[in-house]
Formats: sequence, structure tokens, C-alpha cells
Amino acid sequence: MTEDEHTVKVDRPQAGAADPADHTLVVRRARPKPAADDATLAVARKPSLLEERVAGRRRGIAPPPAPVLPESAIEAVGPGAVDVYWPRPVPPAPVAPTPTDDEPRERTDGRAIPSVNLRGQRGARLVLALFAVACVASLGGLALLASLIV
Repeated sequence: MTEDEHTVKVDRPQAGAADPADHTLVVRRARPKPAADDATLAVARKPSLLEERVAGRRRGIAPPPAPVLPESAIEAVGPGAVDVYWPRPVPPAPVAPTPTDDEPRERTDGRAIPSVNLRGQRGARLVLALFAVACVASLGGLALLASLIV
């Protein structure tokens, strides 16, 4: 405890019992009195045009009106509104012809049909060749510019 601290710890017995050794000090501090005249002037003013516009816009968004449903079923209107749809029969699918032993079975030559894999590889080689030509052309152009500047 420091010397400038004047707090005294008090063990209080039960409520209502008076202890003569109680050295608790009750301090009531005076509240500052309000100044008699603080020079505040109340002025009534008309709201500005902007405040009126903003105040007029502030309104809640109303939910859309609920649809009005009839209390009972109504009869449909129009020609054929109450006709019943009956599904039509589906014709059977055509059967593929079966080869007979009289017809010779032929197999097409696989080399005549281009492979997708080979076609992709040819395209990739072409793109790489074009890229190499573009690199050589750009290096030639840079060398030409460098020779003109120097």
C-alpha cells in the first residue's frame, strides 16, 4: 500500500449489527450546479427542401398483392377444354437387316480413314513450326533495329 492511498478494508459482520471499530468514512461529493445561463438559444426552423425530399422517399416496400383464388372449381372455357387426351399407339421400331451368307462382308481399309490422334499431332507440328518462324523473324527484326541504332 502506498502512503497516499486511504482505503481501509473493513470486514462487515451481519447486517444490523453495529461495530464500534468500524472506521468506514462515507463521503458524499457535491454535484456541480448547472450554470444559470449557458447562453443556449433555441431556434425553430423550417426543414430544407432536401430534407423534405429525403423524408418523403422513406417508405417501406409493400409486398405484392396476394392472388385471389376462387372458393370453388370453375368450368374451363374454350373449345375442347374438357376433352380427355388419349395417347396414340407408338409404332414399333424398325429392325436392322441381318446380313445373309450370300453377300460378301467387306472391311474398309483403316489407312484410308484419318486418325484423330494423327490429325492432332500434325496440327501441333504445324503450330510449333509457325512459332519457330515467328521467333526467327522477330530476332531478325531486332537485329536490324540494333544495327540501325548503332
